[in-house]
Amino acid sequence: MKIRSTCFTGLLVLMVLAAGLAYFNPSPATIAGAVMAAGAAFVAGTATVTYLYPVAGATAPTAAQIRLLSLVTVQVHFGDTDTSAVLTHNFGESTAENADGFPLIDWWITAPGTVVPLISFAFTDTNTVTITKASTTGTNCTIEVALLRPHTNMR
Repeated sequence: MKIRSTCFTGLLVLMVLAAGLAYFNPSPATIAGAVMAAGAAFVAGTATVTYLYPVAGATAPTAAQIRLLSLVTVQVHFGDTDTSAVLTHNFGESTAENADGFPLIDWWITAPGTVVPLISFAFTDTNTVTITKASTTGTNCTIEVALLRPHTNMR
């Protein structure tokens, strides 16, 4: 019942937004753009991130915890409408190391949905990696990710 009321509330918000835009700016392109943007914000979500090593749980390892280690493993659960997840490794890499493709990212699907998801990775900054997944019905999945920092002899 809660899902129905949430969907109804979302549709009501979209209808009010469209009506307001039609009143103040009757351009069909403006109305369509606003409705799509509001719908995407309403539907898209963020995945559930669980760290496996060197810490266990929802909180990323601190710089002190990862200082002498080279590996962070993470489990990420995406629902169909989830589109992103931010993985914090706290390696404190340089911008040059990011440009060289570090940390190395190894990932695999542990619980697939009915459709193979389109997944990409981006180095957000020197301490985080962002995963992006296309929001498509059937792309719910669980993946595991291993982030490896460059060996200290390379640094």
